[in-house]
Amino acid sequence: MRKYIVKKVLLFIPAIFTIITITFFFIRLAPGGPFDKDKNVPPEVLQNLERYYHLDEPLWKQYIRYITNVLKLDLGPSFRKPSYSVREWIVLRLPVSIELGIYALTFALSIGILCGFVSALKQNTWVSSLIISLGIIGICIPNFVSGPLLALFFGIKLDLLPIAGWDLPQQKILPSLALGFIYSAYILRIFHSSLTEVLNKEYIRTAKAKGLSQSRILIVHASKGALQPVVSFLGPAGANLLTGSFVIETIFHIPGLGREFVEATFNRDYTMIMGIVIVYAVLILIFNLTVDIIQGWLDPRISYD
Repeated sequence: MRKYIVKKVLLFIPAIFTIITITFFFIRLAPGGPFDKDKNVPPEVLQNLERYYHLDEPLWKQYIRYITNVLKLDLGPSFRKPSYSVREWIVLRLPVSIELGIYALTFALSIGILCGFVSALKQNTWVSSLIISLGIIGICIPNFVSGPLLALFFGIKLDLLPIAGWDLPQQKILPSLALGFIYSAYILRIFHSSLTEVLNKEYIRTAKAKGLSQSRILIVHASKGALQPVVSFLGPAGANLLTGSFVIETIFHIPGLGREFVEATFNRDYTMIMGIVIVYAVLILIFNLTVDIIQGWLDPRISYD
């Protein structure tokens, strides 16, 4: 296991390097520049700004400069927020996005696994059919639809919950539900199928023949095997919860990193875009490594030699 972890961590280096390279050149292919919105800036001032941020240099030279700074953990200054460096701004906004992702993932796991248990135990009944149908509906509704619908119903029509901000506990409910809703549906479908398959295996029938209680069979014997596909799904799901927060943070005006990425994209803030992409790439790689480790713990048959 230790050798496997070291090998995966070493593979992070070329993966991050590739992501930085592709993102660096692709964002510069887009029309416009960081200061194009400043219509009243005199040409000589614009030239000084480009010189200050090294935008007047050849593209290859800018790339070498940026890679050198990244190796020093320097993500550069923000073009549109000069009072902060990109690293300082990410440190300020990232905890909000992580908090939102944790709430959404907790909701998705709780609802998905609970409904998966019920639907597997009540298989071939109207209860199971209803739960599976709701899961299909949940998968078909993206968060840019569920977010406004939740805000309209609970925030405007019923006036039960606020639809903007992140300071109060009640302000965190609707964004977390909107972000985690679709993932709860995926987890429900995955866990239902996996648990149904496990309950039909021979060792479960043996446990029943020995007189073990239904709760013990589910919790001790069936759950561990049924959770493996769910754990496999959590790697990309955890990453998608962060990247999916772009939409939710914009809808509910949450001061997180996703909303900052949207603003940086519109403003052509190259360094901010690059910094956020690097952070998300690192998080995705860490999530996938964590999932591999948990799978090895759940299934001793998995070998990392």
